[in-house]
Amino acid sequence: MHRFLNRQSLREQRGLLRSLLIYHGIPWRHRQLVNFYRQFIGPDDLCFDIGAHVGNRVRAWRALDATVVAVEPQPVCFRFLHRWYGNDPRV
Repeated sequence: MHRFLNRQSLREQRGLLRSLLIYHGIPWRHRQLVNFYRQFIGPDDLCFDIGAHVGNRVRAWRALDATVVAVEPQPVCFRFLHRWYGNDPRV
């Protein structure tokens, strides 16, 4: 069982890394999201990201100075979001 958990953890970490590269590793993607959401979201708006995954929308909405409620059921993604945004009082 212990051996399976290590393999599963490695698989989760690889999946997280892949998601980070896809959603945060392309430089212009963040700018595109901010420019798109700017037409709907302004400073001090309250936004809900249900299924936040690795937080690319959270990041874009925070760039627009919105307050964000992020919900993520996957433990590996939740831990990442908590590490990245855990000290931000507006997330």
